[in-house]
Amino acid sequence: MYTGDKYIVEGRQPVFYGGELVFSVRQAKVNLEIVESDYDRIKNDLILQVKKAYYTLDKAKKALAIQGKLQNRAKMLFDMVKAGYEAAVIPQIEFLKISSQYNQANFQVISAKEDISVARLLLQQAMSIEEEIEIEGVKKPEIIKLDLEDCFNLASLNRPEIKISQLSLEYFKYEKRIRQARVNWPRVDFLGSYGNTEEDYVGDDINTSAAGDKNPRDLGPEWYFGTKISLPIWGSTFGYSYTEEEWQPVVQTTKGTEAKTHTMTLSLLDKMSDIAGAKEADVEYMRSLDEINKKKQEITLEVKETFFKYRKAILLMDVAKSKVEFQAKQVEILEIRRELGEALYSDVIEEMIKLAEEEFSYTQAISDYYISIASLNKAIGIDDYFKI
Repeated sequence: MYTGDKYIVEGRQPVFYGGELVFSVRQAKVNLEIVESDYDRIKNDLILQVKKAYYTLDKAKKALAIQGKLQNRAKMLFDMVKAGYEAAVIPQIEFLKISSQYNQANFQVISAKEDISVARLLLQQAMSIEEEIEIEGVKKPEIIKLDLEDCFNLASLNRPEIKISQLSLEYFKYEKRIRQARVNWPRVDFLGSYGNTEEDYVGDDINTSAAGDKNPRDLGPEWYFGTKISLPIWGSTFGYSYTEEEWQPVVQTTKGTEAKTHTMTLSLLDKMSDIAGAKEADVEYMRSLDEINKKKQEITLEVKETFFKYRKAILLMDVAKSKVEFQAKQVEILEIRRELGEALYSDVIEEMIKLAEEEFSYTQAISDYYISIASLNKAIGIDDYFKI
């Protein structure tokens, strides 16, 4: 019958890898920063998408209120004209014209309701929810003064895409060093193990060992220690290892084993992939340099375009506000002239339709302003930096 026990601890300690292990750790830290910056990039994109959907829904609801007000006033005038037409005091052409205008107002209300449904779906999609939500309408914004140069500076310091490009350059810088270490520098490792072992054969008498001794073997020390060196030479590898070991006796032996072993190997052209990898790392490093410049140009263009949209929205709000005030006066004048018999009902509704269009243009300009500020915050890489 065989019996035995073995308890061994093995270990391997790299001693010199030409800096490869240090560079690998630093590269891993850089890669973590890239992932975190990419998370910020995705977060900024998502926030902007939600804000755009929110302001679009708000605009659609305000448009419905505008069209609803027009519909109510058009219905009031339509009922008056219809009664006059039935009493034969208003001509048919006037009745038909105002009927067409009233139907147009009804159609605009239906379209506005459909726009709200679509805008609400877009907001739900941006927020990844299924239930319908109600939003609070945005107020008339306070105009903030921004400087284009400040936006450029903020974007260059905080935009995640620029950080990712810079970190990618650092990542491939370490990749170059790792590959160069594999190609140019030797590798040295210490190997070893230590433990206690026994192995014996027990005969019919359980106290009789294979050596004839009635006392079975006890646990004894067993170890080995060695050094392994790998030296790259022009795409090939020269290897050398030295091992010194001591083993306990096994079954059918009475003495342990001690040995010192020297081993040398030569593997031809087995490291060509490392040489190719070093060249690829050089290419990726140069590509990262080009990517930084390209990304800076893209972001500069994005900041500039978004800033001009911000300026345009401010101008459109001023223009639209003036037009609303002018058109409101026109409606008041036509109402007075209609009461004096100098204007037709259809003329009044026509001016009301124009007023609704100008009010919607003003609402559109306000929505564009909010979206432009949100887009600028995304362009500089800091959410809610510019507050309205």
